Amino acid sequence: MTITSFEFSVYQKNMKPVVLRNSKSGAFTEEMQTRISTCTTGSKVFIEYIKCVDKNNDSHFLSPLSITIK
Repeated sequence: MTITSFEFSVYQKNMKPVVLRNSKSGAFTEEMQTRISTCTTGSKVFIEYIKCVDKNNDSHFLSPLSITIK
């Protein structure tokens, strides 16, 4: 399977949530990487609406991921 798009959300204490989308590939964008690298302890990162295609080119959605920064 190949990831084709997803939504990336970051929730940090005392900050507005940030929601970014990558509809061009399954890779984190530079901005997403920067957001993760600047997260403080307790921040939450959600990766949702993960769309992928299988070897038959059929589309599927994967379960969301939730990560807490330690």
